[in-house]
Parts: sequence; structure tokens; C-alpha cells
Amino acid sequence: MARVAPDRRWFGNTRTIGQEALKKFREEMGAKYKDPYSVIIKQSKLPLSLLEEPKNSDGSVRQEMNWDNTFGDKAHRKRVRMDVVNMEGLANVATDKETEYTSGKKDKDRDLVKTSTDPKADKTKNSVLFSKGQSNRIWSELYKVIDSSDVVLYVLDARDPMGTRSPFLEDFMRREKKYKHFVLVLNKCDLIPLWATARWLQILSKDYPTIAFHASVNHPFGKGNVISLLRQFSKLHNVTHRGNKRTKTPISVGIIGYPNVGKSSLINTLRRKPVCKVAPIPGETKVWQYVALTKSIFLIDCPGVVYDRESNNDVQAILKGVVRVERLGNADKTETVDTVLKIVKERDIVATYGVHKWTDVIDFLEQLAKLRGKLVTGGQGDVEAAARMVLYDWQRGKLPWFNAPPFESNKHYRDAVEQPQEKQMKAIEHYSSFNVVDDTITKVDEMQSSEEDEEDNNKSNEETEVKEAAPAKKGGSKKAKETKKKKSKISDPDATVATFLKDKVEQEKKTKKYQRKEAQKVKWKNTMKSKNIMMMMSYGKNSWLQPLRNCERKKEIPVTSYITVASLCSPLFLHDFFFVSLIILFGLFESCFTSSN
Repeated sequence: MARVAPDRRWFGNTRTIGQEALKKFREEMGAKYKDPYSVIIKQSKLPLSLLEEPKNSDGSVRQEMNWDNTFGDKAHRKRVRMDVVNMEGLANVATDKETEYTSGKKDKDRDLVKTSTDPKADKTKNSVLFSKGQSNRIWSELYKVIDSSDVVLYVLDARDPMGTRSPFLEDFMRREKKYKHFVLVLNKCDLIPLWATARWLQILSKDYPTIAFHASVNHPFGKGNVISLLRQFSKLHNVTHRGNKRTKTPISVGIIGYPNVGKSSLINTLRRKPVCKVAPIPGETKVWQYVALTKSIFLIDCPGVVYDRESNNDVQAILKGVVRVERLGNADKTETVDTVLKIVKERDIVATYGVHKWTDVIDFLEQLAKLRGKLVTGGQGDVEAAARMVLYDWQRGKLPWFNAPPFESNKHYRDAVEQPQEKQMKAIEHYSSFNVVDDTITKVDEMQSSEEDEEDNNKSNEETEVKEAAPAKKGGSKKAKETKKKKSKISDPDATVATFLKDKVEQEKKTKKYQRKEAQKVKWKNTMKSKNIMMMMSYGKNSWLQPLRNCERKKEIPVTSYITVASLCSPLFLHDFFFVSLIILFGLFESCFTSSN
């Protein structure tokens, strides 16, 4: 198997040669060719045919083939084999072959045209609309990205990871591009619960390295793991085996996957700014494009590619975001909305649209259209507009749905759902972190006991911090409510990565707010203490300012007492040197005056 170096220059503009350069080459090469003292090396690789005139200028049949050898007594021409002698026999042979073909290969032939007798059949079936992402242009863009990449990131939709995988592409990478690094990125993990994310990571990690990711410029998840892995690959590719020298050759990272799974959003998240055009519709990225992440890492954005068209019907293609909603017919939209109503839970439909009861999909769409003010002539609900609204919400993630991962038994499923959120996040971070060593990716399969002990200690510390941060009132009712609330958060089966991070940020805000309040209390206590000192200086009877009162009674006062008073009062007046010196001079003057008397 021949290997091609991953270089984007293979697919750029090529060098061309004009007539002037060709004329100059012909003259110089002709002079060298006629020189008896020069020898031309590698004649097979040089275009010498441009210098020589063709030997047969006239390409007629008369010069190519002799008459006697063709039609004479010494002719060697083969005769045509004829199985039939007349048109009737030829027609009978054709009929027999047609009967044999239709009877033996009817089920195996995929090119047979099956006409539908249903007059209400959708005319958009098997049309060009449902072949998006399968054209030769899209596949050529995909192969260019793969050939130009050192690392390939295959982006999956966390709501349907198996539906957005391509067995053909994975098999192609395994057979033809086994020397390239292949990593799965489980995007949109904020739309599924934590236990589902952890289970999908556990399943997918058996085939390829898998990273959980949430594409967001402001609040991403998994960004550090992706950048860390790419930096390790960059160091791995730049290490040479000649001493301790390192090359500075940048690596290219290709990002591929189904349409509308978040490939461009992943690049924008890594760059922390919009560098690629993104939209909640498929087909926004038309051609591949290079984006510089660092000086040694380049990202390549690729258009979405669909291969497994035979295993996906038209409804699945719409639900996966392969087809744009505005280009669908009314029958396709209604059929797809019917599938959506079967997949999404009824309580989520009621919470999203406010439609409580419906008989069929048409009734649901009419009620929704009237609620949203989408009416047509006669005051009837616009079914097409309502269906388009539902499909837009489906593709943009407003309707909660996901395919649950498989478990060994119901007990494992219940244990995964009832597991605390901290342990679920610990498992997600564990499966998403990798260490690249000697061109292989190694991973520890089981949690170490020390990590579990640290987790338990951190959990106990967090519980004590929560108790300190929220002091209970009399009767302990608030403490019981908070404990109950925390237990409900831990056992919430619908908690996602986004909600967990949001709760964590809110908890950090509460802790910081509590710390600020405590600091204000300490500051207020210090201020009140200083005020009490001032009051003691003015009105106190039994205090440490008794030496100053003895001064009024004209008794002898040592200078050290005034120094003590100055040192105690100096923090109150911010170390005012003038005040300190004034008190000391006053003490000296008073002591001298009393001694003279």
C-alpha cells in the first residue's frame, strides 16, 4: 500500500507550462539532443515526444492494415459468432434472458424501478433532496481532509451516537489509514443526562479514544482534554530519533462527521471566537478550510458527509439533520412530526408547546398553530407552519430526547441512574483524559482506590462548607430542607453536564458571597472596637488611659506610659507621626514641669 504524505499542497493549484516555455524547452533540448558530446540521462522521464515529429502523419486504415492480410487469401481476421440467424430467434433469446433475470434476481437488484399505486404518495421520495451529503464533491472534500490530516476527530451527536457513526468510514480508516490517529468526540453532551454520557463513553472507548465535549465559546466542557490530546500528538510527531533534536513541523487535525453535529462549533470553541460559519441547519460548510489553533496545530473543517443512505429512511435523514426543513414537502413534514411525537415524552411536549391532548398528528399541529397564531384563510390552523416549527425545535435541541445506551441488566441501569452526580462527572472526566506514550494511547480502566478516597474526602469537605455557608435558624428546619434539596440534586436522573456546571458555579458564587459577608463582619467588628477605644479615651473610668487622667491631677507620669498611649492610638490615626510626637513632647514637658515644682 503506497502512502502519501499528508500535505495540503497536493490539492492546491498546480504549476502549468505555457507555449513560450515549451518552445524554449524544445530549442534547448533539441540542441542537447543533437550534440554528439552530450548524453541525455533519464530519457523515459523526459517529454522527448514533444521534440520529435510523429512517424505516421496519415493515420488512415489503408496504411495501418494491409488489404491482403485483411480480405485476401491470407486473411487472419476473426469471424463474428452468430447464435441466431434471423430476427425471430434473436427476439426469443432476449425474452428468455429477461424471464431469467426477473425471476432469479428480483430481490437482489436495487436498480429496479418500483412504481407506487398510491395516489397520495409523496413526490419528494427518492429525490435529489435526500441525497445531500453524498455527492462526489462532498466525498472528494472528505478524502482531501483525511489525506491532509495527521489526526482525525470524528464528531458524534451525543443524542444518537450510533446513528451518526459511519461503519464504512471507520473501516476505511482502519484498512487504508491505519497510521493516522482516529479519535471520537461526543459533542452536545449537555443535551443528555450525566449517566448516559458516562455510559456512552464507556461503550465507545472500547473501539476508539472518546472525549465528551460541549461546544460553547463562553462555557465549554471538554475543551482542556481536546487541546491536551492535540498537544501530545504534536509533541509526538515532532520528536526525532536523532539525538535530542526536535522539529517544528506543524500537524493537521481533520474534523469530520455527519451534517449538523457541531464540527464548526468545535473549532470556534477551541479558538474562543467565531472563525467558522455556524448555523443550526445542515450544509453550512461547503468546502474544507484551514484554521490555525497554535503555531504547531492546524484544524481542518470539513463538510458533513452521509454514507449509510440505505440504512436510513427519509424520516431518519430529516431527524438527523441531513435535510433542511424549509425544502421539505408537506407530507414529509407531517410524517416526521408524527415520529417526533412518538419519540419525545408527552410531558415534555406539553411543557414546550402547551398542547395537552390530541388525537393524531394533524390535530396536534392544528392546535399548535392556533396557539401560536399561525392561521390561514377561514381561521384554520396552518399545519405546515406548525410542522416546520416543531422540526426546527427538534434540530436545534429545544425538544429533550436521546437514545439511551445499552446496559447489561436492569440492575446496572438503576445503579447508573441513582449514582451521585459527582461520581458521574468523575467517570466522564476519567474516560475523556488520555496520555499519549510511544505512539499509543494508554488509559487506566479502573478507578484507583486513592482517587475514591480523595473523592469521599472532598465530598465530606463540601458538605461541611455547605453547612457553614448556610447557618440554620431555630428549630433546624432550614438545615433539613437543604439536606433534602442536596439529596434530590444528587439523585436527579435528568441532570446534564450543563446543569452540573451551572450548579457548581452557583455554589461557588454562594461560597464567595458567604466569604465576603464574613470579611465584612470582621471588618465591622474591628471598626466597632476602634470606636469603643475612642469612647474609652473620652468617657471611660477604669481603662488603660488612667495615666492621662493622672496628668490632670498633676502627678508624676513616666514617659513610657505616653509612649504606650501613642503606640495604642497610632493604629487608630494611621500612624500619624505628628500625633505621636506631640504626645511624647507633652509628656516630657509635663514631667519637667512637675519636677521643677
